Amino acid sequence: MARIMSRQTGLKKAFWKRAISGLIIVGTGILIAFFILKNHPIGIVIGLIMWGIGITLIKSGGKFLLGAQGEKMVTEVLSKFPDDWHIFNDVIIKDSQIDHIVICSKGVYTIETKHYNCKSHIYGNAEHPKWVQIIYGHKTPFYNPVKQGNKHSLVLSKYLEEKGVGRIWVNTIVVIAGGADIKVFSPKVPVVNLDGLEGFLIEQKDVLNSEECTNIVNLIGGQPSRGGHPIQGTPYRVRILFNIKKSMKVMGSILRWILRWRIGPAVIVIIIVVIVAVFLQCLKGIYHIIVK
Repeated sequence: MARIMSRQTGLKKAFWKRAISGLIIVGTGILIAFFILKNHPIGIVIGLIMWGIGITLIKSGGKFLLGAQGEKMVTEVLSKFPDDWHIFNDVIIKDSQIDHIVICSKGVYTIETKHYNCKSHIYGNAEHPKWVQIIYGHKTPFYNPVKQGNKHSLVLSKYLEEKGVGRIWVNTIVVIAGGADIKVFSPKVPVVNLDGLEGFLIEQKDVLNSEECTNIVNLIGGQPSRGGHPIQGTPYRVRILFNIKKSMKVMGSILRWILRWRIGPAVIVIIIVVIVAVFLQCLKGIYHIIVK
């Protein structure tokens, strides 16, 4: 089996961060509307606004989870290759967040993964800035993944050249996971489904020797993952318990002050903003406990 040098973590973290943030904001809205300001009309207004924001955050988190599932499918396909193949998932090279990097005798590849429902139809042209997903008659435009992938390949190629490897051609592949119907014109960059990915890579000719592969693997191995941690670096540390304890103490003081004094709507809005900020600070600590 191929060597999986790093795992996908960034999208899952983004999902949890938005999901938990959304739930906290929705809960805060309920607290304000039915308890803190239950006899004040502005309480309902603030509650509705916060519910809308919270639900929107939760829905946006779902897109990140879908992306994580798609990248996991691609990793499962890549892991079937021989053990002299090296697979990096979820890597940052300079300003580019790369879903997958494949290093093997057949060359260096960046893979841009998109995950769309099996009932979707994907229409696009490699030269156009936007592609379109159509599902149940509804059209959703999205940025051209070929252009996105080519940018990643160029950044990686320049990075390797700067590190003394020489001019290495980095190939781009776009994978549409999830079984969507692909109707795309892309003569230079392959746009394939999961089944097509394995077949395309097998057909390529050998262009790198083992020493060149090892050198490239070592250079990429020190780069951070999308979660912000080096793939081969020191553990990430954060003052988790201190942040939670401090945040809860401040939040409790603010709530007691609101309940004790009668204040105007403008001041209430300011205080609510402060409460949300404190909640998010508390969330930061909870988030690190769950995900880290």
